[in-house]
Amino acid sequence: MMRKFNVSDAVLIAHSGVVSENLKNDLVDFTSFDSDLNEAKAQELKNAATEALEVGTHEEYLAASRQHTEKVTAAMQECQTVFSELRYFLKKYFKNQPAFLQQFGLSRFNKVRRKQDELIVFFSTLAKQVSSQREQLVNAGINEPLLDRIAPAGTALKNANDEQDAFLSSQKVDTSKRIKKLNALYSLIMEFSDAAEIVYGSQPEKRTMYAMPQTGVSSDDDELVDTQQEAA
Repeated sequence: MMRKFNVSDAVLIAHSGVVSENLKNDLVDFTSFDSDLNEAKAQELKNAATEALEVGTHEEYLAASRQHTEKVTAAMQECQTVFSELRYFLKKYFKNQPAFLQQFGLSRFNKVRRKQDELIVFFSTLAKQVSSQREQLVNAGINEPLLDRIAPAGTALKNANDEQDAFLSSQKVDTSKRIKKLNALYSLIMEFSDAAEIVYGSQPEKRTMYAMPQTGVSSDDDELVDTQQEAA
């Protein structure tokens, strides 16, 4: 669904409040000109603004999306850190056992380290491998606290990824609902704005009070961006 307006959601909602406030004194002028622009219409405008606030703005969606992205990025970085430390000690203690080393995916890690879905699978396999070889790893000199970080790191990434996917899926419905509410609010504002061009034809300052702000800000793009991360 496309927006009908070319200002931010926040600006639109704020302007509706300005219009409603001005109508406290000016409504009689509008009703005298067009009987449809009456008390009921003014109340409809207020209700539409309330509903628009309840469904949230695009700016709020972006803020929530960034939080999920940051959580995934942090989890990926922890996985990369843990594996880097493990790889160091594996090479230190098993440098003469290349076949054993490859069981831990040393040659494959760089291919998956920046792809969250693949990194989740990689760490699931790694955790199982570490568990099955734990005694040999510990006996060789790898400390247990490091080994204990592997499974939780993979789990944290999977949880962060699942939460992000759930958020994005819900937004496909919420975005359509939000734009529908905002478009309805915009249409009501424009009813008064269009009428104001005539009602206050000789009063430019009054017309400005009802005109949509010209901020030069293009409409928000509500297409859901794929936030699958490629952490550095």
